[in-house]
Amino acid sequence: MKRLIISFCCLVAATHAHSTPSNSLEVGYSQLNISDLGDLKVKGPQLSVKSAFPAFYLTGVYRQPTTDMHGFFALEHNQQSLSGGSNFDIDVDFIELGIGKMITLSDTSYLNIHGYLSKISLDVDGHERYTHITEDGTVNVVYDEPFSESDSVNLLTFKVHYRKYIDQFYLEAGIGAESDSSVNIKRVKSEGSETNLILSAEFGYNFNSQWATNVRYFNSKDYSITSANISYNF
Repeated sequence: MKRLIISFCCLVAATHAHSTPSNSLEVGYSQLNISDLGDLKVKGPQLSVKSAFPAFYLTGVYRQPTTDMHGFFALEHNQQSLSGGSNFDIDVDFIELGIGKMITLSDTSYLNIHGYLSKISLDVDGHERYTHITEDGTVNVVYDEPFSESDSVNLLTFKVHYRKYIDQFYLEAGIGAESDSSVNIKRVKSEGSETNLILSAEFGYNFNSQWATNVRYFNSKDYSITSANISYNF
């Protein structure tokens, strides 16, 4: 991964862009699936910005998907019952900051080389309550407590995309690598870095030189993102 970082930085610094990247603002709606949490699905808005320079471009992405979960159960035995319920609010903050470079291959195709740092923060707040009803109808509260938990992870990602235009439409496929420890150089030297393969795909349509829309899919080992977006180039 360290060699990949050095090679990427040299490529951005030493070559000139063969295409003409533009500034853009993109808004959309995304669904984040987290496989480590039982395929938890959270949905919400996302905002992307790109600022272009002669030899490279900078990007920023912010997603804020949310969801809520409710549960209830009831057991009865010998005129006694045990019942309970839970409610949880799940909020995710997903921030990406990156640098990239576009290289024209032909009039209708180009490569997009992109590296970025991202931070995913997960907050869970909820409440659980369980009651026991005896034979004479007495209600005993077994458990009644709030719940709160939070966690976050930092990721380093490098991707290469190939895009092909067909009239107003385009198709894009990407492949890359993602690591959750490369931001900690000391840890990489002592323990090594676990690197995961990532794949992505995108289908889009350009209304004109300024407005476009797309559907995008991103898949990693621990999560995937599906989004629909509209963008404005300026």
